[in-house]
Amino acid sequence: MLIGGAAVAVSGITVPAALADDESDEALLRLGASAELVATAFYTRALGSRRFGRRERELLLRARFADQRHYSRLAAALGPGAPTAEDLDVRLPTAGFHSRGAAVALGLRIERAIAGIYVEAAATVAAPARRALVASLAASESTHVGALAALAGGDPLAAPLPAPIDVERATELLAPYWD
Repeated sequence: MLIGGAAVAVSGITVPAALADDESDEALLRLGASAELVATAFYTRALGSRRFGRRERELLLRARFADQRHYSRLAAALGPGAPTAEDLDVRLPTAGFHSRGAAVALGLRIERAIAGIYVEAAATVAAPARRALVASLAASESTHVGALAALAGGDPLAAPLPAPIDVERATELLAPYWD
């Protein structure tokens, strides 16, 4: 890689730096869009589990709606190459919904991973408009983590700041939930 240069080696092939940045940006956005589909599936399943009271269900509905909007924004940024629900076979563990606590713990694992993806993307995405998008998504996903932490009995304002998670680690964290 040439720092400030015109080319970058990607998988042993030298490509223009702008193209390499765009490919890296797109990979993060595709991962984020896929993760939003997992989160939407989680909230749908949690709502159907009958493990939550009326006010908690309202919170879960709002989070699901937000994740659907996040996906729409990412899909618009990606264009026709955006992953779709048909591209993923989302598989959430049945045990994750056997109790309210299990569902909240599963939701926290998913939402923390998503927030971390966006923190990483905000630090590394090259295109300013995309960087602004993922920064706003990181902020929104952090509210989801706080809301789920509150459902777990914790202080939503004491939730730790999301740590950046690179594509490889995020894929490891989320791969058990899709095929």
